[in-house]
Amino acid sequence: MRNISLIVLILGLSTQSLTAQENSQEPPDSALMTAAQTAVALEEMTLKIAQLEEKRAEQQELLHAQFEARNQKIILFSDFLNNANASVNAMLLSNTLTTYLNDVSALNNPTNNDLGFNLTEKVIQVVDETILQGEKKIGRLPKNRFFSFIGKYLGAPAASALSLALPVAQSIQSVSNLITGAALMDDDISVEKITEMNQKLKLYIEHYEGLSEALRKFNIANIGTKGKLEQLKNQLHNIALERSNVLYGDDLKIKKIIGKEGIEVFLEDHFNVNEIENRVRTVSEQYVIDGELALAAAWNDKHLAFPDFEIARSSVVADQIGAIADESINTLMDYQMDIEEVLKRSIEVGISDPAKVNARIEMMRQNLEEVKKSFENAVQVKEVKNKFQRLAGNSAGAHLP
Repeated sequence: MRNISLIVLILGLSTQSLTAQENSQEPPDSALMTAAQTAVALEEMTLKIAQLEEKRAEQQELLHAQFEARNQKIILFSDFLNNANASVNAMLLSNTLTTYLNDVSALNNPTNNDLGFNLTEKVIQVVDETILQGEKKIGRLPKNRFFSFIGKYLGAPAASALSLALPVAQSIQSVSNLITGAALMDDDISVEKITEMNQKLKLYIEHYEGLSEALRKFNIANIGTKGKLEQLKNQLHNIALERSNVLYGDDLKIKKIIGKEGIEVFLEDHFNVNEIENRVRTVSEQYVIDGELALAAAWNDKHLAFPDFEIARSSVVADQIGAIADESINTLMDYQMDIEEVLKRSIEVGISDPAKVNARIEMMRQNLEEVKKSFENAVQVKEVKNKFQRLAGNSAGAHLP
């Protein structure tokens, strides 16, 4: 309509110009010149109107693309958040790490023979060779009674492979103190024999102290990592709650689901790509009139808001997941190195079988590589980063001017 009005206006002006020229005394050539100029002006005006219309159509198309891009970001964000949450859960519940730790921590068990010695037998052998030397008693007590006590005391199973309920080193020390006390009351047992026994038992005490210290360091580091994971998990849950408030507003059904079934169920069942895509489509279709989208109204709908800081926040989450995953693996590798140092030391002081120790170390290294692969497959750090890249790559052109 605007185009027709302008053209009618120009034609009206042209007609008035020709009428005036007919009533004037100007020569015919001059009238023809004025008519030609009017026709040129009309053509230029028509061209400008066409260019304006084309520009307007292009702008409308661009704005519609920006609206769709923002909606796509909302959908991609839900995909990223679900993957990030799954990654954090995988790190918290990794069975592969537990299996590896139980296997390595079995070395703390006094009944373990992987290093080529049985602790109970070794302690009895040391006592027999240094204190008894063929005698059948220590003081007034028969040696069989002492040996039976040593076997029961040192052979008691640990409360857990990952606990230090009663460190073996302390048990050996207790046995040493008991025998020393009994030996000191026997005039036939010299101080030199007692000293020799304690020196030999000290090698085993230091060995198990080293294993316990390695486990203690690991537990401290692991507690720190789990604390970071729990903090990140809470952060993801808070983000999901914030986004649900934006997307669903005061929808009582959604609030009931979150309150009754928890945020994890909400994320899995109601914050997945399909559900969010349907929600975005439902809100957008409210603004379709006669087959045309009322773009300005749709853009300003509060349920479809997506602030820029969500991209920055997602970047931080992706980086944190990568950093914590690396930290988890590095903690395991440090633990492995500490254990290897203790085992190699046991060879140096002559309390273990070199061949069996080296075989155990090699087995632990292979197990650790398998654990790393399984951990990476479960945690899917690369997938989380890929999801973020898709989200960030879709962030351009998401603003109406």
